[in-house]
Amino acid sequence: MKATLIRVFIWPSGAAVLAAVSVLILLLLYLPNTSGDRVLQTIGQRLRQFLPTSAQLARVGGDEFAFLLPGHDQPTVDQWLNRLQTELSEPFSLARRRLSVASSMGVAMAHGDHPPTPQDLLRDAHTAMYRAKALNEYRYEIFASTMHEEAVRRLELESHLLSAFENDEFLLHYQPIVCLQSGQITGFEALVRWYRPEEGFVSPGQFIQVTEETGLIVHLGQWIFRAACAQLKAWEQQFPDHPLTMSINLSRRQFHQTDLVEQFGDTLRELELGGNRVQLEITESMIMHDVDGATELMHRLKGLGLKLAIDDFGTGYSSLSYLHRFPTDTLKIDQSFVGRMDQSGDEQEIVHTIIALGQKLRMDLVAEGIETQTQLNRLRAMGCQRGQGYLFAKPLGRDGATALLANPWPRASFGAPEEQP
Repeated sequence: MKATLIRVFIWPSGAAVLAAVSVLILLLLYLPNTSGDRVLQTIGQRLRQFLPTSAQLARVGGDEFAFLLPGHDQPTVDQWLNRLQTELSEPFSLARRRLSVASSMGVAMAHGDHPPTPQDLLRDAHTAMYRAKALNEYRYEIFASTMHEEAVRRLELESHLLSAFENDEFLLHYQPIVCLQSGQITGFEALVRWYRPEEGFVSPGQFIQVTEETGLIVHLGQWIFRAACAQLKAWEQQFPDHPLTMSINLSRRQFHQTDLVEQFGDTLRELELGGNRVQLEITESMIMHDVDGATELMHRLKGLGLKLAIDDFGTGYSSLSYLHRFPTDTLKIDQSFVGRMDQSGDEQEIVHTIIALGQKLRMDLVAEGIETQTQLNRLRAMGCQRGQGYLFAKPLGRDGATALLANPWPRASFGAPEEQP
């Protein structure tokens, strides 16, 4: 690829484009008798099929490809990349499975007046690709000089993350999930936090995406699962008459681990904890790219006794015709719908439809992001069983959550009607 890039610079005019593509093969490791290389070879063949004859294509490592489009200006590149992403997203068959591919692309332009070196071109394309991932996995970004500063900050963040594992800087906070009728705490959602002694808390929005992209989320996810289960075990011993469920978010990378079920099973056995007290939260997008593979994995997780929830329901693209096939126990109604119930009748209707669907499928329902008494009253009237949000409590540290279990809010004060003006 470097030699190919060098040849570009003898072109007297026009522009060259290098795009690095991160191909997200969802549930790749669950394809029977199919190696990752075979799947990536298929992706490479599909790329070659869509590329112009003048283009050069190479796999540059892992799940990344680079290709060169000599002599194309930016408007032409924009048009071509939009078409390419549409073509790549079309499902294809492999090992009797239907798969689809999501791509994050970074583009670097090489103009004839001041051409960069091949190394710079590839570096800039990768920088733009990571920018695309940070914004949305299914897009492309054209490199701009300001991205260099972002790339430096990202490298620093990755270095700090590695140190955070060594220095035990991660901790869990717990947001109560309550029965909307009685106000009783029925469980908690475990949420990871990063506390740096010299800076304080780092926003999850700043580091979660980076851990996902670098693969650090796998190690972090293992730690979260064990720490959350250990805390649940401690609460069961401290409050034996107060049954609780711990909800734990499952990352995309974790969902594709070949030994995920074995890891979770080992942890539950080590802690002597029943799996039926633990609920894994899975997003719609993690399921829909390979419905058969996802369903198979979910059944294996259910074999441990674990409960399963579809998180942020309504924001993704899951087909309602598939929903009944998934062995899920709970639908979590996204806070974006709940938060607008006060202002929009359409949002109320969406929430009502989701609740009716969950009831028809005999699933539990949890509304996220409840912040006002009006929202609570309307959710109750619609038949939503449980909820979480700042109306009840923000995510709390271990001691704060324990204190809330020991001294819950008075029943009489829960859900009191709003004062009339």
